[in-house]
Amino acid sequence: MIRREHLEDERACRFLVYALCAVYFAGYFARLDYAVVIAEIVRSEGLLKSDAALATTACFVTYGAGQLLSGWLGDRVSPKRLIFAGLAGSAVCNGLLSLCSGVGSMTAVWAVNGMAQSMLWPPMMRLMTGYLPTPWVEKGCVDTLVASSSATVTLYLTAPLILRMGSWRGMFRLAAALSGAAALGWLLSMGRFEKRHGAPAAWRREEESAPGGVDLSMASLLTEGGLLFAMFAIVMQGTLRDGVTTWLPSYLTEVFHLPTSSSILSSVLLPLFCVFSVRISVAVKGRFFGGGEIRCSRFLFRLGTVLSLLMAALFTASAACSVLLAAALTGCMHGVNMMLICNLPARFAATGKVSLISGVLNACTYIGSALSTYVFALAAQRFGWRVTVLCWAGVCVLGAAACTLGGPRCRRMLAGLKKGME
Repeated sequence: MIRREHLEDERACRFLVYALCAVYFAGYFARLDYAVVIAEIVRSEGLLKSDAALATTACFVTYGAGQLLSGWLGDRVSPKRLIFAGLAGSAVCNGLLSLCSGVGSMTAVWAVNGMAQSMLWPPMMRLMTGYLPTPWVEKGCVDTLVASSSATVTLYLTAPLILRMGSWRGMFRLAAALSGAAALGWLLSMGRFEKRHGAPAAWRREEESAPGGVDLSMASLLTEGGLLFAMFAIVMQGTLRDGVTTWLPSYLTEVFHLPTSSSILSSVLLPLFCVFSVRISVAVKGRFFGGGEIRCSRFLFRLGTVLSLLMAALFTASAACSVLLAAALTGCMHGVNMMLICNLPARFAATGKVSLISGVLNACTYIGSALSTYVFALAAQRFGWRVTVLCWAGVCVLGAAACTLGGPRCRRMLAGLKKGME
């Protein structure tokens, strides 16, 4: 079986988790800034929503595709270098976007940004599962997701101020400075960390396998382990999480006639609610679902269906009501993200493919994100926002169905892995 040398020093564990949180905060800030100001880009540049959405769609596509490459590389090369390359590349792309003016150039630059951003999550998972004891892995996953939500909150609070003081271009200059500083800080701090603590034995490929280990192909994990169903559920999760977040400011502007800056500021409740929903979902999983990630995800999708139908029924009730329901809906999807993308890959640590599994599953999120950003824009343009919200309920139903079908397979595979490690 795979031998591991976990950190025993709590201060070292805490340092690594905080360093990863800083990385994910900067990375999220430099990736979601376009989505936060897209309504202002549409207004000030005179673009159609569907044209402006092309850059976000391209970013999601390259991010998702890059996850597969990054996941494969993450099990083979230094995660420190991959993360540095991702942050530095994203800093350059944000700086370039602040100089762009046409749809074509914006789309091209933001597509490269998606590829750079894909170098963050899989090596982060490898660092956590390689260095940290099991309780710290879950803590690290929760804290990094909270860091991403904090970055989104910061974006929503910062964007209105920047828009009132200047233009949307200032948002990308700020993101370039932040991610560039984070890249340099990461390289320096992790250099000292590695000198002090070395690399876990599981990273030294000549020591990875020993008699009695668990050796499974990725194809077996996908089919027999139920990960194909988990992948489909993750696509549905990404469709809602990023689709609702991206277009809620436009929804509030068009339905309730709020100014763009006010719509963006009102949307800050979505990531704020996520900070609590991630921790609540972990507690709910342990309390009611016996630690089962897929069963908990099915419950969250069903709850999301109810919330979407309520939002459609109370369509014109008030902006505050719409924001609260949208926040609860995206909170459910962040909970699914925690279950299936953060917690579930760590359960397959015995296979030695944590980074690859993380990359494959995380890629599925952005397949959904790429679809939702463009498709929801078209649906809103042609059929209106009420029909679009009803589509959100349909997506939740499909996600719950995938969890129902894939749950038994995944439980059998995990039970087999546990037995094989004994």
